[in-house]
Amino acid sequence: GRSRERAALDEAGLLTPSGGVAGTSLFERLGETEFLVFVNVAEADAVLLGRFRLLGRSYALGRPIPWCTDPVSGRPWPTEFHRAIDIFSGDGGRGDVKDVWELNRHQFLPTLGKAYRMTGEERYAAGALDLVEEWIAANPYKRGINWTSALEVAVRSLAWCWTLGMVEGSAALDAVRRGRVEGSLAAH
Repeated sequence: GRSRERAALDEAGLLTPSGGVAGTSLFERLGETEFLVFVNVAEADAVLLGRFRLLGRSYALGRPIPWCTDPVSGRPWPTEFHRAIDIFSGDGGRGDVKDVWELNRHQFLPTLGKAYRMTGEERYAAGALDLVEEWIAANPYKRGINWTSALEVAVRSLAWCWTLGMVEGSAALDAVRRGRVEGSLAAH
């Protein structure tokens, strides 16, 4: 919505200190469709650089993404068997699990898929699939914080499915890569 658009404009350095759009209104200059493409592509570019907006806050996590680390505290959650991880007794000195889960919902992946569809640039499809494969490698099945909640697993699965549909036809989605992603989806 509007907050995502404002965040993308802010990331692109297009907001004035008072919160207005720098210069003539970008929306007025571009028109609605072009503006929405601009915002989506700006968000996708930020994701490719490891910059994320989670729960209204911006994080520069870099690459590779620290998938099991609380982005607020910088402290990692354990990578042991998922049922052995206590998620109900507070943060245990690791930070709030909701911040880790928000990153691992992968709600940013469809943004990359949309950027691929809007621009035809392979880097967006490849970037989305790179992030999924990076996540798979860092989160073995049933190990770690990202497998402790069925709801989180389901939300991530939806993001992957939407993204796979949007990058269909991309050279980045070859049979081997599709097999790895679909194999992990089956485990989800």
